[in-house]
Amino acid sequence: STTFNPQEDLLVNLNILVGPETAPETDVVIRCEVKELLLTTGALFEQTIVNSIDRLGRVTNSATIPIVSRRIVDLLVYTEENEFVNTAVLTGKGNVVARPSVQHIWNDGSTTNASTNDIDFTCSSLSTAVINVPGNCSFLYFDGSESNGSEETKVMVEVSNIQANISFKVWIPDISTLEIIIEDSTLNPIYNAPDPLRDCSPMFQKSKADIYVTIRAGSEFHMIKVSSILRSQLRSTNASVARITNEWEVE
Repeated sequence: STTFNPQEDLLVNLNILVGPETAPETDVVIRCEVKELLLTTGALFEQTIVNSIDRLGRVTNSATIPIVSRRIVDLLVYTEENEFVNTAVLTGKGNVVARPSVQHIWNDGSTTNASTNDIDFTCSSLSTAVINVPGNCSFLYFDGSESNGSEETKVMVEVSNIQANISFKVWIPDISTLEIIIEDSTLNPIYNAPDPLRDCSPMFQKSKADIYVTIRAGSEFHMIKVSSILRSQLRSTNASVARITNEWEVE
């Protein structure tokens, strides 16, 4: 047997250009012959078959080149974040949480950005009770109608019959656990400090108020502070006794 040394034995490289008239999904066989070859030593070779090396490294006297059409073989779907807290169930206001990016992966190894305007582009949430997405996958959102969190929920993207899933962790607040915590629940008058807003009545102490809620994702749960989210919804049941200031204090 003969060992092929590409640096010493390679005579010529052939660049093959596939024209538009070439039928896809076929094999093209290429066979080369050298009619006359004169070496630098003066030796003359006549009508020699040129061996080829296929893509698997096998040496043959003819090369078989498979011709395939360019097509999408997979999708790459990603977002900047994959963990969200659903605040819409607290505020009643829908909010966009992410904008997915989708790329085609072609059989030649190249990638291109997928357009959400493509006719064959579809997107769906596998659990609308956890997270929602429009059909063109332009964004992910919560509208407040969701009822569950999840340690792993999926959104499915489909382009040209190729499907890909992207997973998210979603925390949902348990409204029954909402709790207002006031640092000091007893506010005493401050004598010799009249309040001009209350006919110069004595001013009272102030105390910071914070709101906490438990969020859940499957079997996991944590308590978080949501004061900034619910600031505008805090009310005093008797403003003549206590009121909420702009500094998020009770006085």
